[in-house]
Amino acid sequence: MNRPGIILLCALALILNAYAALAAQPVVSISQIVEHPALDAVRNGFVEGLKKNGVDAVVNVHIAQGNPAVNVQIASQMLGEKPDLVMAIATPSAQAAAQMI
Repeated sequence: MNRPGIILLCALALILNAYAALAAQPVVSISQIVEHPALDAVRNGFVEGLKKNGVDAVVNVHIAQGNPAVNVQIASQMLGEKPDLVMAIATPSAQAAAQMI
């Protein structure tokens, strides 16, 4: 992972850790357009990084299987989960999340 990615991950972990001290387990919703080794590695690395930094979060993973309509439905579902943090992996997921959330 590159330096900006590590800094971002640490900042997010600190935010979630602070939130966890004030409330119950934080909720992280992850949206991914397709299963692909590179995209899966991003997701798994992110979740692993949270755990390494002591963040005990409920992680909800949603994969659209390449379907843009399902991707929009996932973004709507994630909104209903009221997550503390949203991670959208790949441009289509990020666009859907930005429009819905």
